[in-house]
Amino acid sequence: MKNRMFDFKNKRRVFRVVLAHLTVLLSIMVISFFMIDRFNDAMEFMTSDLSKFVCLILAVLSLVSSIVTIVCLWVNPDRKKKRKNISGLDDKRRNI
Repeated sequence: MKNRMFDFKNKRRVFRVVLAHLTVLLSIMVISFFMIDRFNDAMEFMTSDLSKFVCLILAVLSLVSSIVTIVCLWVNPDRKKKRKNISGLDDKRRNI
């Protein structure tokens, strides 16, 4: 079976993908607010309550995304070592 990006059986992968996309989306929003605020001070995008809330959400999502990435990088090398040790079962797992 082909490996899909959104395999909903693998909830951890879906969580990581959604988290990464939300972080990118909010980062683009903050950059846009910053650029608009630089060109038009009267709009006050960076001083409004909405932009402060978006910055807070971005900071939290970035922190969680970083922690998840660090955990995945820390855990995955152990999985690869175990798969290399089991040669017969390794080929069957790749085909699934």
